[in-house]
Amino acid sequence: MDFGIGVFTWYTTGYDGMFMTFLGCVKSQMLILREAASTIRQRTLEKMNYSKNIEIFRDDDDPELEEKLYSELRLCALHLDKIRFRVCNEIEEIFGYTILVQLLGSLLALASSLFSFSHVSIGDSEMFSTVEYISALLIQLAMFCHFGNEITETLATVGFCLYDNDWFSASKRFKQSMIIMMSRLQKKVYISIGKFSPLTLATLVTHC
Repeated sequence: MDFGIGVFTWYTTGYDGMFMTFLGCVKSQMLILREAASTIRQRTLEKMNYSKNIEIFRDDDDPELEEKLYSELRLCALHLDKIRFRVCNEIEEIFGYTILVQLLGSLLALASSLFSFSHVSIGDSEMFSTVEYISALLIQLAMFCHFGNEITETLATVGFCLYDNDWFSASKRFKQSMIIMMSRLQKKVYISIGKFSPLTLATLVTHC
């Protein structure tokens, strides 16, 4: 029986670790995208060997520069859509319902442990093992919600970084595309638990 419990524990730990690793990779991609969005002009000028002190009042006066700037913005938009709609959805499809079952089981175990704890005398040896078990359950729930919340919060900041790029002299189509991207980013993206509830810190506080 101990061997079976050990195997199940290692399986659960590995599954949870893989899920959080994927979420960490998604966050890393968004941090890279955030930096790329805020440095579109600087990177483009460096690629074209322009002087850092050059003053350009209208990008339309330099068609080659305008085209490269717009291409960089399109790359950011394509990468953003890939993260939001493809990667996040695939993670939900793979892990969503399994994580839901795990969280429901953890919440039931937490409730029963708290009930048992209320009947344990202070100083009893059983009290310490119960406290350790409750702490482990809370840490598991907190880690799920923390990593899911990081995805939501990091993606929400991409729009601000996009606004920080030096767009004042940009062409009309560049500004229009930038406004569309920022408008779309106003809708928050959540990693959901089996399509029922988002993995956020608010969910953790509500249920625990």
